Amino acid sequence: MHLCKVRALARGPFPADCSTSPRSKENAMTVTASARTPTVNAARYLAQLCSHWSHKLTVEKDGDQARIVLLNDAVVRLAASPDALDIVIDAGSPDDLEAAKDVVVRHVDRFGFREAPLSYPWR
Repeated sequence: MHLCKVRALARGPFPADCSTSPRSKENAMTVTASARTPTVNAARYLAQLCSHWSHKLTVEKDGDQARIVLLNDAVVRLAASPDALDIVIDAGSPDDLEAAKDVVVRHVDRFGFREAPLSYPWR
């Protein structure tokens, strides 16, 4: 079953409606990390990530922006520009955030093996 949901996303580098985790809002704690990864192939990597993950995860893509919900409910938002891939990850715990960062880095580096290892200045 294909879980890819393509829809128009709000304007801006990251859609406003993607700012919270799908966890229950009553007792949810959200931790966030972001990185701007320099690469001229950002759009290609974003498309490859969405295609790869759409078979098992919820993926929403619109042009050079995407939102992916990982198995640990962490939400990954991606935006491609001509010179970088912007990555924002929202997770329910510091452990989930670290796991999500690891998954994203491993996959981007795999798709960008000619450039790997890429720089991920997490903040």
